[in-house]
Amino acid sequence: MKKIVLSFLVLYMFMISIPLLVSGFSDDSEKKYLKTEFSEISPEENITKENIIDNKNFKVLIKETEEVKEIPIYDYICGVVAAEMSATNNIEALKAQAVAAYTYSIYKMEKILENPAVIPEHKGAYVCTDYNHCKAFLSKENAKEKWGEKWFEKYYPNIENAVKSVKNKIITYNNEPINAVFHSMSSGKTEAAKDVWGSEIPYLKSVNSNFDKSAPLYESIILISFEEFRKKIYEKYDEITFPESETNYITHISRSDSGGVISLKICGKELKGTDFRKIFGLRSTNFNIEQNKDGFTVTVFGYGHGVGMSQYGANELAKKGKSYIEILKHYYSNVEIKEYSWN
Repeated sequence: MKKIVLSFLVLYMFMISIPLLVSGFSDDSEKKYLKTEFSEISPEENITKENIIDNKNFKVLIKETEEVKEIPIYDYICGVVAAEMSATNNIEALKAQAVAAYTYSIYKMEKILENPAVIPEHKGAYVCTDYNHCKAFLSKENAKEKWGEKWFEKYYPNIENAVKSVKNKIITYNNEPINAVFHSMSSGKTEAAKDVWGSEIPYLKSVNSNFDKSAPLYESIILISFEEFRKKIYEKYDEITFPESETNYITHISRSDSGGVISLKICGKELKGTDFRKIFGLRSTNFNIEQNKDGFTVTVFGYGHGVGMSQYGANELAKKGKSYIEILKHYYSNVEIKEYSWN
């Protein structure tokens, strides 16, 4: 019996000493959700769920300190929900957010298991706290510091109760965890993945989200002078030649069914709508451009890449009595909510 116990302890210590491997699923400011970049490792490396999860902890790369921390799954999901959605939201919206966050993490982990001969980025973690790359994260201590103790004591239990009530629940398509991306608010309809990132994903279709039009800051306006416009475009595309006349700089605007700009031409050079958004710091790719004597007036609708679940829309659906399952099935097409097994 002692030999068996000793063998188990040796095996366990060996397993937890293997670095946690991660998916290299990078969005690069919402542009590379569909691209995976890996570095080769020895084919002898054995990657299993036991290697990835140590006592059901997630290894997370903390953006601010660049250090990898082991965080219990429950604490990690609470931290993502706290960072990504207001604790004052309806409980069903918080549940939907918790399931989406957990699903996204499992999706990234499963990508590693499908390809054990590679190791991705993140310094041995498989998720990070950079919202431009993975998902934002706010620890319990930081949440209390940010919101104040009185507010924290009143509302943080909403997050904890939501996460507990949907423990191990994930969103699946064809029995596989989905890439459960989400955004702050759409422009009235969510965007299809193919129109934003160029690849067709069957569960990331455009769906109605009319509630978003009533959201605070749904519409934003920025003014861009001709000088600023030329400067920022030159920084990215120095091959573009601007005519002496400040007319017809922008032509051939192509839009998705949801209204987001897929592409446009600047002095004959075609740009993606996502690139134009990044260059000028727009809140979304759904924008109208009006040229005047001083430059451009850009009116922007919604906030975020527009794909997947609208957080504002989720809360509005919840307030109208929809369950978290109904919310998730509305924003992710033809999916099922199932329990994830670690066995």
